[in-house]
Amino acid sequence: MFFTMGLDNEKVMIMLEKSMTPEQLKKLIFQAIRTVNEEKTPIEIVGKTENESAVLISKNEYEKLQSELNWNQDAEMEIVQKRMRDNSGFTDITNGIDWDNL
Repeated sequence: MFFTMGLDNEKVMIMLEKSMTPEQLKKLIFQAIRTVNEEKTPIEIVGKTENESAVLISKNEYEKLQSELNWNQDAEMEIVQKRMRDNSGFTDITNGIDWDNL
């Protein structure tokens, strides 16, 4: 398994050994956490497949993403509720939805 780390606008690929001591793994994990927090750069953890891969981001970035997702969902729900209240009628979705013109 590999993970890539952005350092000074360069990507560094680090291979995780199949056999590592807990201390070695702990050192790499803390280094990765420090990097995502200090450089505000995500670290991609590349597994053999997409299901074995992940991205490590800082807690601050995670909270920003969650806030943005919630805000977008709230804004969309507000539009839906407004249209329900104003009785704007039926929307035909048989040929897909033109979200820009709703």
